Amino acid sequence: MSGKLKCNIGMIDIGQRETISIDIRIPVTVEKEDVVQTLIRVAENYSLHYKEVDWLKSIYIPKDHFIVKNLMKVYQEETGDIASKPISAGGATCARAIGNAVAFGAVFPNPPKVEHQPNEYIDLTDLFSAMKLYAKAIYQLTR
Repeated sequence: MSGKLKCNIGMIDIGQRETISIDIRIPVTVEKEDVVQTLIRVAENYSLHYKEVDWLKSIYIPKDHFIVKNLMKVYQEETGDIASKPISAGGATCARAIGNAVAFGAVFPNPPKVEHQPNEYIDLTDLFSAMKLYAKAIYQLTR
């Protein structure tokens, strides 16, 4: 429903004190404490210690929720793209800090993949289209 558990070794620091920093994206169908207990158990096998730096609870809003349905309707009306479906992503968004919210981004059909890359950019035509889309989405959700 929200994808697989994903784990990324983000940093290894070999200095006076060795540190391995990992980023784990836990699906909403998996209990965080189960993952933590497994990490602790495996770390102990290698004389390592688990230390949690930060954590954000996963969120999931079903595809049939009125927010998702309204956002998809606006997206389809504005872009003519009726093939794309809503997706669940593992990234941390501000939606996690707000109850009953979803992240809504304007990813138009066939864009170059420049997100989180050096020299990230957006085409001005796409930016203006996104602004129009967001305005219409806000209007629809507040009616």
